[in-house]
Amino acid sequence: MPITNGIKAGGKICSLTPRTPVVMYTLHRTAELELAAKLVGIRQVVAKEDGPKPLLNAIEAELGNPVI
Repeated sequence: MPITNGIKAGGKICSLTPRTPVVMYTLHRTAELELAAKLVGIRQVVAKEDGPKPLLNAIEAELGNPVI
């Protein structure tokens, strides 16, 4: 992101639309990043190295339609 980062952007989305579930998809998932994400309201952090399936599972879980 050229102007901001995922934590700031996610936090802004969460504060503007608190009922919107936010899932972060990142190249560099760490315990510190996950904690920072949770503190601003991001519900899940998914690593890009894990591939698209965990991302889809996280999105569908947040929307209430888990993938089997």
